[in-house]
Amino acid sequence: MMEIPGMTIHKKSLTELCLDSCSRNIDRMRDMSQLPVDFYLEIIRRAKTKITPKIIGRIETFNPHLQCAETDEGYWKPLVEKSFQRRQIPAPFPVLYKAVKSNRKVLLKWSASNFESQSRPAVETALQELSKIPVSAALLEKSKIGVEVGKVKNCPIEDIAKKAKELLKKWKVDVVGYQKALEAGNFADTKSKLRDSQGHIEEAAQCQTWKEFFEFMKNYDEVRMESFGKKSRELYTEDKNQKHGIKSGVAFHGERKKRGDQIKVKLSKTIEVIKSKATSKPASKISQWKADFSQRQRMMNVGSSIDSSKRKLSGLNSTPDSKKRTIQRL
Repeated sequence: MMEIPGMTIHKKSLTELCLDSCSRNIDRMRDMSQLPVDFYLEIIRRAKTKITPKIIGRIETFNPHLQCAETDEGYWKPLVEKSFQRRQIPAPFPVLYKAVKSNRKVLLKWSASNFESQSRPAVETALQELSKIPVSAALLEKSKIGVEVGKVKNCPIEDIAKKAKELLKKWKVDVVGYQKALEAGNFADTKSKLRDSQGHIEEAAQCQTWKEFFEFMKNYDEVRMESFGKKSRELYTEDKNQKHGIKSGVAFHGERKKRGDQIKVKLSKTIEVIKSKATSKPASKISQWKADFSQRQRMMNVGSSIDSSKRKLSGLNSTPDSKKRTIQRL
């Protein structure tokens, strides 16, 4: 810091100037020689607006020493969490294995203690967390979690035993069903595997880092959007053909009747909802006042009409007397 009378000037160090220059020109950089990892992460942090996965991938290709756990956790993990917030597979294989292993320890400890009731909440939490983890064949084989869940299945507590049975059944249906489909040759290529509910979990099990997991999720989203586009086009053509058939009179009578029944059901449901809302909600004071006022107006109108009719009748009755008077005068 340099001091001048009346002002203070902060002078940046040579390191700070180098970091600023690298962050401004990171899109032009390739070989960074033996740049320390912490400096590299600081450059990435400063170049938030200019940084892209393509630039980081190119830099790490030319600098293999920067492909490390610190970079994986510092850049690629936040990028995955930001780019793919709603994902069925939460993390790459090592992270899932770590989570399964910690839950396996809880189940192992409980089965070794002859199913003590004191550890019941921890076991229920472990089973609940395991049900949320997408399990692949590789994960089951490496973690041996199926063995521990099988032991819990034979515990005397019915609720926990039931949950363990359901979990084992789900894993068996998903993993064994996919293996059978794979052996039968139902998947022609990688895209067809990614479209399958268990296939993309098995493919994601090959990702060992957050960077690989990012590339996988990007590819998976592209395949999914392609399949969505194909389905939407098929639905559009089917709907168009149905409308054309109805207009030209070719549509089957049963289809028309089915649509009419569906409309009737929808109308009846909406009417029931409206009635329930009308009966459930009590009338407000303003609506009551309006109803009372309109009732009074109707009563007044009825009274005035009765008075007018009486007057007319009295007029009719009085006409003969007037005629008599005129005749007498004459």
